[in-house]
Amino acid sequence: MKKTKSRLWPLFNQWVSLKLLAFLVIWSGGACLYAQSGRLVQGTVVDSKQEPLYGVTILVKDKPGVGVITDFDGRFSINLAPEDNELVISFLGMTTQTVNVVGKSTLSIVMVEDSKIFDEVVVVGFGQQRKESVVGAISQTTAKVLERTGGVSSLGQALTGNLPGVVTMTTTGRPGEEDPEIVIRGVSTWNGGDPLVLVDGIERPMNSVDINSVANISVLKDASA
Repeated sequence: MKKTKSRLWPLFNQWVSLKLLAFLVIWSGGACLYAQSGRLVQGTVVDSKQEPLYGVTILVKDKPGVGVITDFDGRFSINLAPEDNELVISFLGMTTQTVNVVGKSTLSIVMVEDSKIFDEVVVVGFGQQRKESVVGAISQTTAKVLERTGGVSSLGQALTGNLPGVVTMTTTGRPGEEDPEIVIRGVSTWNGGDPLVLVDGIERPMNSVDINSVANISVLKDASA
């Protein structure tokens, strides 16, 4: 029995060594495959005032639909294939940029306003269209117009008298309840239903929107809505 055990022990050691070697080869091969399959690029997107931009589209050039959007802090992270050399950065009202990412893992991008593009585009519900292609009535106002109200902290109050076809009615003066009722095209229109408020394509209550963060407001009526 002792001789048999002494003969099997070297074989067992050899088997363990082979298994360990095979594991190391597989693991190292997988690591090499991962390294060759792509790379991670991270970055931030801000405006000319160094304010982070949320919802900026980051697309891989020549690969439609492959990309990400920035978070509330203007940050993004995207996995790129070895052949991906450029990213296309776009945002409503800003000049689209094409950024070379060869040899880069971190990006810092500053978006520049494009007033010409902004004038040609109107936000429609969950997207945007060019003005000439929109069918229906649309009223718009900008942050500059809202600033003229002066001393008003509620966005609902700031709309009073600034949008054609929009009527605001305040029923209470209690602190925290200053937001007026908003009616589009008369009290009897839409059976008295409340308008749908979308902020960057996401439904939100009007009182949750900071008036200082508003760039423009569009009121969609008829077929536009």
